[in-house]
Amino acid sequence: MQHPCIYKGNNQRKSIHDVKISGDLGNKPIAGEVVAKSGLRTYKTKKREKKFFFYLGVADDTGSIKVMVYGRERYQDIQEKSCYLFREVIMDKNVMKVTKLSKVSKTPPIDVPENLEMEAQMLVYSQTPVCSIGQAIGSEEKTSVSVEGKVREIGSVETIKLKNRQGKKDKQDFKLEDDTSSIRITLWGEHIKHLRGVSSGDVARVTNVKTNHFQGSVSLNSTDSTKILKVQSAAVQSVTIEIIGIIRASETQTELEAELSHDNEVQQFEVASSLLAGALGVSLRGSFEDRLLGKMPFSADVEIKGNQIIKIKSVKEK
Repeated sequence: MQHPCIYKGNNQRKSIHDVKISGDLGNKPIAGEVVAKSGLRTYKTKKREKKFFFYLGVADDTGSIKVMVYGRERYQDIQEKSCYLFREVIMDKNVMKVTKLSKVSKTPPIDVPENLEMEAQMLVYSQTPVCSIGQAIGSEEKTSVSVEGKVREIGSVETIKLKNRQGKKDKQDFKLEDDTSSIRITLWGEHIKHLRGVSSGDVARVTNVKTNHFQGSVSLNSTDSTKILKVQSAAVQSVTIEIIGIIRASETQTELEAELSHDNEVQQFEVASSLLAGALGVSLRGSFEDRLLGKMPFSADVEIKGNQIIKIKSVKEK
């Protein structure tokens, strides 16, 4: 259900779908969520003056549109994942242009479908053509590719000492699989942030990564242009598990191993430590990990989304 915007009623504003068909806003405003924002870019006027601009990928519940914002004054104010009302803009084909005379104000949230979020992201982020994972594996060393598939086996962040150079760098690996094969993808440094909000079981598009050949195997490394776009969220499942091992535990988050009752497969899961402590009836203070180990094995009914346990209840409590 879409949340109301400042202008109540669809007749008071124009949807993105209608704007793209008519090519004109008339005197009506347009509202949407900023799904993606580019970096500041420059262009030169006819008088050879350097000016600034940036792009937005904006979407509502009907469509997505590319927005070009002139100047640098609004760059810090307009934020991704926030919703805005745009007035007195210029339509140039399918691009909406925001000038100094345009008015931009915040609105309450708008419910944007996932497919339109992805469309809006693609309007801002350039990418190499998507190929199958099998094709990526068959590509030459350092080939730039984009791939799409189901996310599996998200690893922890590790700090790696750089060879032949001073300093260290964080890295995080995960596996992506499609109908043709699976491949390990390594994110380096600041690129790790692109994996935030992505869970095991989600379908994601990973753009602008480069092939890496090492000892007969092929993996993919992130680049400065890499983006991870979630195409489809993992479904929430209700299952019974038996917790058989603890990988690591802190007062905030616990990683564990559990066996699924319906197929006896052992998988790794993450759960908020407060949820787990409540289900086990133990305190978070002191040696929480030792208390967990003292309760193993432990059966529970859980709701899982990818590799995240979002609800947990002891089977013994029934």
